[in-house]
Amino acid sequence: MRKRRNDGEQTKKLIIKKAKEIFCQKGYTATSIEDICTATGVSKGSLYYHFKNKEDLFLSFVEDHFASWNQECERIIRQVSSATDKLYMIAEHFARDFEHPLYKVVEEFVANTISHNEDIVKQLNSSIHQSYSLYRHIIKEGIDQGDFKQNDLDEIAKTFMGLLAGLSIFQQELDSSSLITLYQKATSIFLHGIAKN
Repeated sequence: MRKRRNDGEQTKKLIIKKAKEIFCQKGYTATSIEDICTATGVSKGSLYYHFKNKEDLFLSFVEDHFASWNQECERIIRQVSSATDKLYMIAEHFARDFEHPLYKVVEEFVANTISHNEDIVKQLNSSIHQSYSLYRHIIKEGIDQGDFKQNDLDEIAKTFMGLLAGLSIFQQELDSSSLITLYQKATSIFLHGIAKN
């Protein structure tokens, strides 16, 4: 019984891994279930056993990507001790993520499907908001260390998250270096606003 469960988990991971590669190469709309079955060697029945449809599969690997992004973010910020430095590092990590081919596929997916289905919007937002608790934790750390003013923790974390997301509108018109610089400057302005001194 355990072996079948492990085999099932391995198959699911393989499907997500291969689907990610194909989605990033071809885009969301141009990728078919047949493409994914061919790449994985998995039957349609097996694929549909693990995922309801193409949207469900796409959202699963987006969730997987954001979980990996958060793990990488946590690894990066362990290199520094101050909350200020951690927020700068997160901003840079966020700006660099636009170089990942997945970002364009997510944009395409959102443009094509987000208006039809509230459940998809909720699931996508849930994946994106995984970072919120990390931002909140770091800001609390900064308040506890005496670097940041006592403020409503949730409001400040949401503001930082909104700042990062909002600057994304410039990712198509700026090169990677300029975008990182913009994120760093915006983080400086944010930090100036919450600094204790």
